[in-house]
Amino acid sequence: MKETFISVNCLNGKDINTRVLEAFILAFSAKNVQLFDEILHDDGLFLDNLTKNEALDFFQDQFYNRSFGLHQYAFMKIYRGISLDVFPGAEMLEIRLAACQCISVFGEEEDPFINEHVLRYTFRFKDGRISGIAIPEKFVKKAGYKAENN
Repeated sequence: MKETFISVNCLNGKDINTRVLEAFILAFSAKNVQLFDEILHDDGLFLDNLTKNEALDFFQDQFYNRSFGLHQYAFMKIYRGISLDVFPGAEMLEIRLAACQCISVFGEEEDPFINEHVLRYTFRFKDGRISGIAIPEKFVKKAGYKAENN
């Protein structure tokens, strides 16, 4: 069995990263691109080498595009996990959105019968901000966390 460890230089750094990740969840839940601007590092690379400004445009489009925008989903559940492939050992979020409360559990594929949409992101941090966002393919659920309903 392969073991994966999360490494953070100090407890204070881990606390700061946790707060920044919570701010990401808040920004995502509120569809607040201005808050993303505050928590994304100016020199970071996001989602296949997007700059900060390109990433802000990406999230703006994801939130408010008329044909597929995330504003259409009334219910959201957020699970926490650990990435095993992209940024190995880094924290990841699985954001499950649906038109009804019957959202699937962590790690499952999207359920088309409930119009469910699943987004998965893993993160890197630098200087108290998110310096990288990627989409993991392999991950495990983080022990001790219950899903957050928003």
